[in-house]
Amino acid sequence: MTNIQEEGGLVFQFPAGWEVSKYDQWTYYRRHFQKVCASKAVDILGLAPGHGGTLWMIEIKDYRRERRTKSIPIADEVVQKVRDTLAGIFAAGKMASLDEERCFARKCCQIRQVRVVLHLEQPAQTAKLFPRAFDPANVQLKLRTVLKAIDPHSRVVDHRQLPDSLGVAGGVSVTILQQPIFSPIRPHRIASSDKACLNESGALDERLSADCHHCV
Repeated sequence: MTNIQEEGGLVFQFPAGWEVSKYDQWTYYRRHFQKVCASKAVDILGLAPGHGGTLWMIEIKDYRRERRTKSIPIADEVVQKVRDTLAGIFAAGKMASLDEERCFARKCCQIRQVRVVLHLEQPAQTAKLFPRAFDPANVQLKLRTVLKAIDPHSRVVDHRQLPDSLGVAGGVSVTILQQPIFSPIRPHRIASSDKACLNESGALDERLSADCHHCV
């Protein structure tokens, strides 16, 4: 099982078989692609197991303790991050210097579908200090409308309500720690099944750069 912890105490748990990475912490994104037109990044990329697989793009927003200060509408921000991340994945598959990032990106190029999830946490009860500022249904409708060409079934969820294909069928869960621990996220580690591909670094580029075959 892979655990990814976000500030605020949210812990995303992915079962065996999933490959998960914090894209916004990739070296290629931070040192290179972020500088391309101030590109943005979603928080988590998850490759679900199965025939052809599914790429889950998960953006996390937690407003239980802090109000949103950005002027851009939240749906527009997510759309921009999805667009920029898709472009960044393609570029990383060709240009990333770290083998694990390049290999993960190339696997993302082979998936059959993309799913977009905005994980939005708000106060359980509205209050003057921390109001529930967003109607999830309205944000979800905006995402589905604008991202129709990518994922017409984009979802806005919280820790109590995950999409069935992600939670029930996928085995993914989200919990909230009672006492949040703010610790750095470990970088993505390449699965053991991919080590052969990394040991053949010269053959890997020759085999995958043209059409982004599976990294096996």
